[in-house]
Amino acid sequence: MSMHMKIASAIMFGVVGLLVTGCAGEGPDSDDAAARPASAATVLPQKLAEPPAMPKEEPSPADDATLSENLAYELRRKTLDMAKAAGEVTAQCPKKVASKSGTRVTCTTTYKGLEVVWDVNIGE
Repeated sequence: MSMHMKIASAIMFGVVGLLVTGCAGEGPDSDDAAARPASAATVLPQKLAEPPAMPKEEPSPADDATLSENLAYELRRKTLDMAKAAGEVTAQCPKKVASKSGTRVTCTTTYKGLEVVWDVNIGE
């Protein structure tokens, strides 16, 4: 065996020895396990909580409903979607909304006392 092989073998056995002694006493029953931060070994559960049930959707307005009624309906739906929870939503829009492109109106929805102001631009 050459000198280089002997040195390489001695280094390899030394490294293996250090690894073995360095890992001794590191099990879950060792005294210094309490000294390690808990977050280093914490495993989070792989179960996701079920999302809350979405509220039942109100029936859409009748076919002959005004643009204002349809707009209020859509804004109530969007408000509930943003809340991701059940509850009653009211909507106030101007009674007469022109269906002309470029028309701008302001509507307000209310959910559990919180008012959301919607600036609506009528498109094509």
